[in-house]
Amino acid sequence: MGITPAQIDDQDIFVEEVQPGEPNRYRGTEGWTEFDTRREVIRVKDAAEQVITLRTTANGPVIPGGHLGLGTILPPGHVAALSWTGGQGGDRTMSALVALMRAPDRAQAADVLRNVTAPAMVYTLADRDGIGETLAGAVPDRPASHATSGRMPVPGWIAGNRWQGISPPLPL
Repeated sequence: MGITPAQIDDQDIFVEEVQPGEPNRYRGTEGWTEFDTRREVIRVKDAAEQVITLRTTANGPVIPGGHLGLGTILPPGHVAALSWTGGQGGDRTMSALVALMRAPDRAQAADVLRNVTAPAMVYTLADRDGIGETLAGAVPDRPASHATSGRMPVPGWIAGNRWQGISPPLPL
């Protein structure tokens, strides 16, 4: 078996506008919306606990402004959110990869790979009857109205930029 990355764009960056004077709200498609927030405690041996707040929009988790200097290139009052096929929930990739190792032939291997979400990969499979390739992983369903087809960050409050879901890739 061989595995190589697939040429699938499986993530988008959305620029979200934070409501002026209300740092817990952002502009959604229907108006100002509360961020989903949760606090996480990070425990490190022999160090003080650190408490962080994670925020999520309808488009995905907010990327901290300090990450790779992101905050220095965003307009004031805006944050970036990441949509990724692997963050959509229901991902059974790990179970599929364990089942792949137990598959007795190419047909069953290709069948279990249908459960892979992310990352998208090309699998070269071989058994005593031959060699074949299969593409596994999910692809964002971007509407035709998407401003950049996922090639550049887009405003998150414009409905035409939002994913319509995810689909399996087209076969090789």
